[in-house]
Amino acid sequence: MITRWQDMTTNDFQKLDPEQTVALIPLGAIEQHGPHLPVSTDATIAEEMCIRAAAIVGEDIPLLVMPTQSVGKSTEHLQFEGTLTHTAETLLHSWMEIGDSVARAHLKKLVFFNGHGGQPQVMEICCRELRIKHNMLCVGASGWSFGAPPDSPVPADERRWGIHAGKVETSIMLYLRPNLVHMEHADNFHGLLPQVEEEFTHLRVIGSTYMGWQAQDLHPDACSGNASEADPEIGEIYVKHITEGLAELVKEISRYPLSRIRDREK
Repeated sequence: MITRWQDMTTNDFQKLDPEQTVALIPLGAIEQHGPHLPVSTDATIAEEMCIRAAAIVGEDIPLLVMPTQSVGKSTEHLQFEGTLTHTAETLLHSWMEIGDSVARAHLKKLVFFNGHGGQPQVMEICCRELRIKHNMLCVGASGWSFGAPPDSPVPADERRWGIHAGKVETSIMLYLRPNLVHMEHADNFHGLLPQVEEEFTHLRVIGSTYMGWQAQDLHPDACSGNASEADPEIGEIYVKHITEGLAELVKEISRYPLSRIRDREK
């Protein structure tokens, strides 16, 4: 049984053990995903991963799936219709206030699961600030946290370059929401990433070094990756791999001793 935060009563929260209970919050985005994917892609994937991970965890530990935060920081996509965004400052403030509310419920373990590549920096700052403010164990994760599935059917180059609406993301949406995918518009959207990698030794769009970019810099269609080769079977492989990894992470967080979170001894 999946327990959703919003389905509980105040009395239910009073019965929870803060040492074991984990709150899991999906972080998404509403932003353009090229001509073939809906603007809801990141929010849909984040929510589905959390729900499916919770189903794997089952009754093993007390896990609460929180309401999905669908709108994120998508300022790099502002020149494309349909994109909704907060500024980084607004988003950090919003997530901090949610963390404050979790702390007021006497819970000490919070996981942010992020589905959008434009906001992990905000998530990392938020996790640290909630630790400082509330002595919480606050953990950030994403689908990339668990690497590629063993024997991944997606080539290494595509995994490296397909960062937005490419083969993997399109395959996942074909598996989760096939009715929302327009494969007749899917294409090989490789553009800036392989070009930069070929021309330069250290300079990268993302990776070991990082440049500020907007979506139209990647490709005229604001995508990066070969979406034309997407397949729902590939999506199923990735969903299974990520949800199993997330479920294991949640279990590890549940057994992490809060005694290791402490103030400095004077």
